Amino acid sequence: MGNLFFHGRMTDSVHCRGENVSAWEVEHVAADHPAIEECAMVGVAAEIGEQDIKLFVKPRNGREINPAELSAWLSSRLAPYQSPRYIAIIDEFERTPSLRIMKHRLSRALDDC
Repeated sequence: MGNLFFHGRMTDSVHCRGENVSAWEVEHVAADHPAIEECAMVGVAAEIGEQDIKLFVKPRNGREINPAELSAWLSSRLAPYQSPRYIAIIDEFERTPSLRIMKHRLSRALDDC
């Protein structure tokens, strides 16, 4: 018999500032922004402590997103521990054959944004 090893996250949450933060909750709030077509949240290594939140956003056609303005907009709708520390604007998300966003690719390409 062999061993089975899991690679990647088992859950879609991040431990930030002593709290478990659901990616679904943050993405759900961010998706309400009128300029956002799609978004995905991942955890990134924090300088001190557990993890920080990074939000990747894809703007709607013809719309621009200012990260500072988006951050302020999100801060008024999320708890302080849920607010993303980093926001990256991207053109497209890589997807699985079932069209789900490949979050593990986002966390590997953090330096590219």
